[in-house]
Amino acid sequence: MARLRRVHFAVLDVLEPWLRSADLVEQVRHIAQLAATRAGDLDQDGSFPTEDIHALAAIGALKAPMPPAYGGLGLGTTPQGAPALLDVLRWIGHGSLPLGRLYEGHVNALALLVRFGTASQVEEAARDADDGVLFGVWNTQGSDPWRWKKRNPAGACGAARPSPPAPASSGAHW
Repeated sequence: MARLRRVHFAVLDVLEPWLRSADLVEQVRHIAQLAATRAGDLDQDGSFPTEDIHALAAIGALKAPMPPAYGGLGLGTTPQGAPALLDVLRWIGHGSLPLGRLYEGHVNALALLVRFGTASQVEEAARDADDGVLFGVWNTQGSDPWRWKKRNPAGACGAARPSPPAPASSGAHW
């Protein structure tokens, strides 16, 4: 009986993240359909899809890229999260390409942070993502990759936590 219970819990450990991912994909599909109804208007005036980002945050899609150890589903940060990430990006991009690109940038920024950040930075990012903070990769050119702080493009593009590249010679963590 004890062995059967261990097997049962082992199966649940494998299925639970998959079921959560499947539920997230279904909720994203619904949000993408709503985003599609607004996409044309947003394209006309160049507005930021604030309502759609809030909707993604409300269902946990902004935290989903974090590894399971940090409360996410591992979309883009674990091999197990790859199939769900593919579905999420496909649905969001089908509904609104700008929203899809923003979400892809969010996933990329968190994946980079998970890969190269310190444990405390990853923990902070997990809390921020859980609070609905949108991350983004800020690709800069030139000798001052931190120039975005002076110009604040993060506010202009809607990302609250841009991740500029660090100089290769700096040796510093993010």
